[in-house]
Amino acid sequence: MYQTTQAIVLKSIKYGESSRILKCYTKEFGAQSYMVNSVKSKKSVVRASMLLPLTQLELVASHKGKSTLERIKEARLYCAYEAIPFDPVRNALALFIAEVLSKSLHEEQGNLPTYEFVEGACNLLDHLENVPAHFHIVFLLGLSGFLGFYPRQEQQYQVDYFNLSEGVFQPTQPLHTNFLDAQCTAVLKQMLTENLRNCTHVYPKQMRKKVLAGVLEYYKLHVASFGKLKSVEILEELFA
Repeated sequence: MYQTTQAIVLKSIKYGESSRILKCYTKEFGAQSYMVNSVKSKKSVVRASMLLPLTQLELVASHKGKSTLERIKEARLYCAYEAIPFDPVRNALALFIAEVLSKSLHEEQGNLPTYEFVEGACNLLDHLENVPAHFHIVFLLGLSGFLGFYPRQEQQYQVDYFNLSEGVFQPTQPLHTNFLDAQCTAVLKQMLTENLRNCTHVYPKQMRKKVLAGVLEYYKLHVASFGKLKSVEILEELFA
C-alpha cells in the first residue's frame, strides 16, 4: 500500500553501481529509509537533484512500518530552494543540519511539532537575507527541546556553570569534567534567548567555537550513537 507524505532528505548512501539508500525525515512516518534504483536513469522516479541534504520532497511510497527499506512510487519537489544550493555557507549549514538530524531522529512515527520545526529551519536557512554565524548553534538548542533534553534553568545564579551531563545550570563546578565554564555558560544562556528568526547577537569566533564544541558534547551525552560530525570542520573554515 502506497501513502503520500512530505519528506526532508537527510542522507543519501550509494548502494551498488546506480542505486541509493535515501534516509529521510517524513511528516507522517518519522525517520524512514528508501531504496532508490537507477538514480542516473531518465526513468528514475527520484532525480539526482533530489538527493541533496535538506531537499523537501512529496513522496508516494510504501510504509510497512517494519524497519525495512521502503519503495518510492512517485517523488516531486515540495519546496525548491533559491539560495541553499548556490551559497557555500548555506550549503555547509545544510550539510551540518542534515548530519545532526540523521544522527538524532530515529523514531519511525510522525511527530508534527518536530517536523514543522525542522521544515521551518530549512526555509529560514534559504530565505534569511544574512545567515548569522551561530545559526547552527541556535538550531541545536532548539532541536534539543524536541529531543527531550532542552537546558533547564531551575534557579537564577549570579555566576553559573552548565552541567552537560544533567542538562542544568548550577552555581558551582560539577565534580566531573562535563560542564561549560562560566564564560561559555553566559554565552549559551544568551543564545537560549534567541531564535532562528532573530539571531542578532554577535559573538567572537573562538567563543562560538567553544560553545559549539560544548553543545555537540551535550548531544553526545544525550543522544545514543551521536558520535563525531564530519561537517564541523567545514563550518569552522567558513565562519573563520
